[in-house]
Amino acid sequence: MKIHKILIYAFIFITIFSAAAAAAEEISLEESVKILNENNRELINSRKDIENAEADIDLALRSFFPTLTLDNSYTKLDEGREPFNPQAEGSDSTYSNSLRFTQPVWFGNEVLLNKDIAELRIETARANYESLLEEKIFSLIQSY
Repeated sequence: MKIHKILIYAFIFITIFSAAAAAAEEISLEESVKILNENNRELINSRKDIENAEADIDLALRSFFPTLTLDNSYTKLDEGREPFNPQAEGSDSTYSNSLRFTQPVWFGNEVLLNKDIAELRIETARANYESLLEEKIFSLIQSY
């Protein structure tokens, strides 16, 4: 019985350490930089900041274009309630539709300034990303 337990523990011990040894493969510096670039949370967030800044330019340019808005509403009175105007005949349902077209005529320099600010945000976000990437790669090389 005692030998049976020892063999089971030895089998478990060998299995665990052989799996750990197989997982400890060496990777090249280029592969580790690629993994760092794909999986580092700070770098991912920095790339999202660049995407957000690029979207801000589109939003700033959209201010030049007209907008079209369609609103619909429907109201039905409850069955047990009396209508507000007892003399009025007809349905207890109310429909309302509206269509609105808005064309900006003059914003001054507001739209152009917003576009310039968005372009500066892109440059800043890209510079921050490059700086962070270089810092992470330098740290990786030191630990490699």
